[in-house]
Amino acid sequence: MKKWKKVVASSLAAAMLCGLLSGCGGGEQKKAAAPAAPAKQEQKVKINFPTAGASGALYAVGAAITNNWNKTVPTVNA
Repeated sequence: MKKWKKVVASSLAAAMLCGLLSGCGGGEQKKAAAPAAPAKQEQKVKINFPTAGASGALYAVGAAITNNWNKTVPTVNA
């Protein structure tokens, strides 16, 4: 019985290793295209970031993330 456990465990470990290595495979990288000229008037995209209630622990995290988006991304209104 112990022999089968070792065989199954080593087979699963080998399968996981193959999965990890195949996930790290390098694909063909494309060169970035030249940036397009900015539009004269950019429209802001409104996104909603759902959080917990105002008294919840995740509310502060959500507020910090939306403030960061509003400050750093000019075309986003969070």
